[in-house]
Amino acid sequence: MVWVSRIFLDAAYLNANSLANAPLWSDMEENKDPAIYAAVKSYKFGEKCPRSAFPEVMYVRYYDAPPVTKSLGDLFNNANYWFVSERCKNVLSEFNLGRTQFYPVKLLQSNRKTEFSGNFYHMNFASTNDAVLLDKSAPQRKFKFEEGYMLATNLEDDNLVVDTKSLGHSDLWIDPALSKSLFLSESLVSAIENAGMRDLWRLKHCKLV
Repeated sequence: MVWVSRIFLDAAYLNANSLANAPLWSDMEENKDPAIYAAVKSYKFGEKCPRSAFPEVMYVRYYDAPPVTKSLGDLFNNANYWFVSERCKNVLSEFNLGRTQFYPVKLLQSNRKTEFSGNFYHMNFASTNDAVLLDKSAPQRKFKFEEGYMLATNLEDDNLVVDTKSLGHSDLWIDPALSKSLFLSESLVSAIENAGMRDLWRLKHCKLV
């Protein structure tokens, strides 16, 4: 079985329990470093980006923001970056993730001194595969001003059809033909479930042909 994740659609949901009112920032953003804008654009399409495009230290942006007391969790999005905990990274790293990279990042409270508990990593999704069969799938969203399609917000199980002949290259990938899509193998989903992190990935199963 193959699964499709809604995390790129539901990024706000994954941020709601921790940093929804505490946007992260870095000196790279403050200095308008062009590397970060290029990286954010590229890794949404499954491209590998250099370490230099990901801040090594990030902090809650506003000095007067109250301390964040809730756990940051194992997978979350903030400031257009994806973050995973060390626990999540260790599970994912047991699988074939293509050229996906994990870059260590130090996360600080608004005083820019107090570090959040735990070790965290930027996750650069860098794996692609042309496996989804859009002509056999339920209708997806058509871009209004561009060519191509985007994952439907009302996605349900078996709405997407995946070509079995295209599988086996990676356990996690983005399909270039379908924006905001992220696919996971059955073995990876099983490991995520065993680690108690399945709900974070917002999964729907696909139909195989």
